[in-house]
Amino acid sequence: MKSEQQSIVLVNCFFGALPPWMNAFLLSCSYNKSIFWHIFSDRPKPNGCPSNVLWDQISVSEFNERASSKLGFSAEIRPEFAYKLCDFKPFYGLIFDDFLKEYDFWGNCDLDIIWGDLRRFLTARSLRNAEIITARRRKMAGHLTVYRTAARIHEQFLALPNIRELLQDGDYQRFDEVRLTRHFREREGNRAKRLLLHCLPQTLRPKPRIEWEAEWTTGARVQMDLPTTPRRCFSWQSGRTFDGYGKELAYIHFHYLKTKMKRFDVDGLQNCQKIVVDENGIVAESWSG
Repeated sequence: MKSEQQSIVLVNCFFGALPPWMNAFLLSCSYNKSIFWHIFSDRPKPNGCPSNVLWDQISVSEFNERASSKLGFSAEIRPEFAYKLCDFKPFYGLIFDDFLKEYDFWGNCDLDIIWGDLRRFLTARSLRNAEIITARRRKMAGHLTVYRTAARIHEQFLALPNIRELLQDGDYQRFDEVRLTRHFREREGNRAKRLLLHCLPQTLRPKPRIEWEAEWTTGARVQMDLPTTPRRCFSWQSGRTFDGYGKELAYIHFHYLKTKMKRFDVDGLQNCQKIVVDENGIVAESWSG
């Protein structure tokens, strides 16, 4: 697995029926040939799954047993509220360490995504300089945050106050995004301190070094404003993704739009040239002839 190009695996744990756009998700993964995905689900591996998407079946009870063993205390999710998994995302590097240890970086991700050309954003320079890379500007992103495997960032997270109580609470506590964002912002302090830290060479900045100065994807507000943009849709085109103005994105995240979608024409994607995403649904366009 080791090579000059640093290896990356993105992890998702999902219980219940797979989403109706899953074929589009998998197609977009297939264009990122140098990046792997590892999905843990209670559903069988879909037909036509690309070779860079690894799949292991796991039940809720098996996840709970594994999480409790790795974390060192009882921690579980309820089958009727699997959304609690989001609080565990920053710990996937520990919970699934036996699957991920061979990669230079691992990351948490979501399924309500169509991926663009990720290596255009996860650059060699970023991977060389940072221990954490997130797709949101000054925010931790549950839909894509990448961690250096050797840095074992989860050990710092386990030392945070009340982390045991937070993970044992049956409700979603927004640890993966809001609470971790607050933690890292407090570490940076005021604006003057941030500017000072930014001027320091990467090797002298406090660890973990985090890269979060750019917005790579479609936040909720961008999705809400989509009908007012020139294109009035997001698009995937032969492995690259674009917003309603034609700006290239790392990926399309449609967590807000999916609540309105009714049409999912994503079957038979062998000759797919383009995928259009808007508030009506997700539609694949194929080559003619």
